[in-house]
Amino acid sequence: MLTCREATRLLSEGLDRELPLRRRVSLRLHVMMCSACRAYGRQIEALSQLASKLFRSDRYPDISEDRGLSDDSRRRIKDTLRRHIH
Repeated sequence: MLTCREATRLLSEGLDRELPLRRRVSLRLHVMMCSACRAYGRQIEALSQLASKLFRSDRYPDISEDRGLSDDSRRRIKDTLRRHIH
């Protein structure tokens, strides 16, 4: 049986990659019995969805406007954002 610490780690990892079958089954069993881990799973899923929406929305700051940044700084920021968003 997984501990809550292991379960929360796996819930977080599961957002980034598919877990092996054995881990998914163990996690599902734990979450079925543990209301705290169920709540944690719902919360991180909601945060992940909100973060994705924010980075894809028009509200995301447009760094192309001149705000005192050099062209090189703007380029490096854009490159970093592209790597982390896609």
